[in-house]
Amino acid sequence: MRGHGRTPLDSDSPEQYWRDLGPVCDALGFQRPILVGHSTGGYAVTAATAAGVVEPTGVCVLDGFVPDIRSVARQTIADTDWPSLADYIEQVVADADQDWLNAGVDPDVLSADADIHPSVEVYDRVTQPLALVLATEGLHANHRDRVEAIAASRANRVFVELACGHNVHLLRPDEVAAVVLELLALSQEESP
Repeated sequence: MRGHGRTPLDSDSPEQYWRDLGPVCDALGFQRPILVGHSTGGYAVTAATAAGVVEPTGVCVLDGFVPDIRSVARQTIADTDWPSLADYIEQVVADADQDWLNAGVDPDVLSADADIHPSVEVYDRVTQPLALVLATEGLHANHRDRVEAIAASRANRVFVELACGHNVHLLRPDEVAAVVLELLALSQEESP
């Protein structure tokens, strides 16, 4: 992802992260990967799947949820001091053909008017198997009921609660690996 690892900081926006996933998966030759995202990456893998930027086999979200309904999410964004967000998104759209990560991506997906927003409704658009891992002492512990309801809304979803802090992948790597393997098994059950 841009701005992570050894990449230059061309973006530090969750909205750009999810848009980057399709071109990155294509460049790496990944076909129907299992996407695993932690924290903001949890939203990124969910949004990329919901928008159809990537067609994963399954999605695993590690303590990175968007539990609010769209109207609350929009109000939160409106109340945040992001005066240039719309300008930034429009610049991304305008520069897409020259940007190696966005070249060939449908401009409607990049647009601020795209129907993917950081709100609980994004999960309605994910039809693939979905594992939601909640850290009991993490950032989203107070949203347990909402996260559990998201998991309960479809038969191909699992809710896992792990007793640890937000960095669940670092604190409970064996348990996270087991969840990913469970997700893989669930996705194989759904395959024709």
